[in-house]
Amino acid sequence: MSNNPLSGISSFFTFAGLNITKVIGWLFTFGWLASGLIAYKLDSFIVSPTKYTTLLGQIEISVYTVGSILLAIGPVLLALDLLLAEGKLFRFLPLVALLHPVSILIIKIISKVQDGNWYLSYLVNKPFYLLTDVLIPVLLFVLYLAVKNSDIFDYEYYEDYEEEEEYEEEEEVSAK
Repeated sequence: MSNNPLSGISSFFTFAGLNITKVIGWLFTFGWLASGLIAYKLDSFIVSPTKYTTLLGQIEISVYTVGSILLAIGPVLLALDLLLAEGKLFRFLPLVALLHPVSILIIKIISKVQDGNWYLSYLVNKPFYLLTDVLIPVLLFVLYLAVKNSDIFDYEYYEDYEEEEEYEEEEEVSAK
């Protein structure tokens, strides 16, 4: 039994057998959903730091904006990397998934300290934000855990490709 508390949740992705095609499909699905939702309320996700007078506020909103952009385009770029390359960028999925919600959490903690209010009513008044601020990032992170705990990157294509590169390097050395 795994000590990972999310291992039960990650079984959601593995119940029907996880393979590279399904991972690419999930990444495209979550990426297009996130980018569509963010584009729908773009002015809520892409905010100019110049609107804030304090350096802390400018840093907070800058990290939040970068996190929003990563959430919108990151999963699709990672899916393309898996589809067209060796998937070496997949290790950045936790950053793509968690920068946005972690930046929100930091903003909320600072708001609570400064103003005494968490300002969470937007999640109740506009549940749309539950998708972008909670659900999609959590599902992306769980997908990462499911892939990390699988042998999905241990298939023969990569091994053959690496052996071919080593063979070509050996030929170049012996030709000299």
